[in-house]
Amino acid sequence: MIFDHRFLSGIRVGANVGVLIREGTRLGNVRAASEFTYAADLGYRFGGISGSTEIGAELNGGIGLVKANAEENPLEAFLFLRHEPSPE
Repeated sequence: MIFDHRFLSGIRVGANVGVLIREGTRLGNVRAASEFTYAADLGYRFGGISGSTEIGAELNGGIGLVKANAEENPLEAFLFLRHEPSPE
């Protein structure tokens, strides 16, 4: 499921959730198998909706659908700067 909205002021919010289905595997003490995934972001486009440069932050993560330890539940945060050199 995906949600994305850009306001005329230049603020953009987005979120998505899903399920990643895969065969279980093990590497050292970490098990990887199917998981519930999620992401969210917040951005600001300079010049409003017609601007070409945007800054923001994004959060990505996952929760195992099988019993997991803390190191098996990824969570990442990113800052970003996007620039569109052309409107096309």
